[in-house]
Amino acid sequence: LTPGDIYLVCRLSGYTAQEAIGLIDRGGDPIIVYKPLVTVVIDRDARTEPYDAQGPFSLGEDFPQTRDLLQQAGFNVHYDATTAFLTQAPHSVIGYASYGRNHNPAPANTYILTGLNFDLWPGAAFNTFESFNGRNFTTASPHDNQGQVADWVKIGGTLGFGHVWEPFTFAVADNAVFYNCMLIGTGGQTWTFAE
Repeated sequence: LTPGDIYLVCRLSGYTAQEAIGLIDRGGDPIIVYKPLVTVVIDRDARTEPYDAQGPFSLGEDFPQTRDLLQQAGFNVHYDATTAFLTQAPHSVIGYASYGRNHNPAPANTYILTGLNFDLWPGAAFNTFESFNGRNFTTASPHDNQGQVADWVKIGGTLGFGHVWEPFTFAVADNAVFYNCMLIGTGGQTWTFAE
């Protein structure tokens, strides 16, 4: 290593070793994404919608900006900006963005395990505006107060952004930047999750 070099690091985990191995199996080979067969679920809500406009890299409101970016690239987007909580999608889900437990009205803290009826595509990503969605990788019962990235892995998800302390809205990963890098790419090249 020379000065300025960095390691790209991701945590590979789940509630069990088998779940962690499952996410490796789903994400180990280059993920082939067939646009007509997948969708990105973006579940905004009427009460909290101003919060996704406060990301540090956002040039506007993150959820509608992400929707527009993905649709322009030919992806299906299942988008909602009402108080409804999306639990189903018309195609296999490659990405999920929502307010999680901060949605109004709030779903159960186990909403990922008990409420999301998605068929997940290999490589399915998770990003929610929840303060503590990455602090429990021990057990689903008793469950933490918010949805957990480990819940996403348990139902067949591959990767997710987890917060272990209050990120406030400005530190939640920006969906438009993330999906542009992971699904659309720049110069014909997509990035890895660590990148």
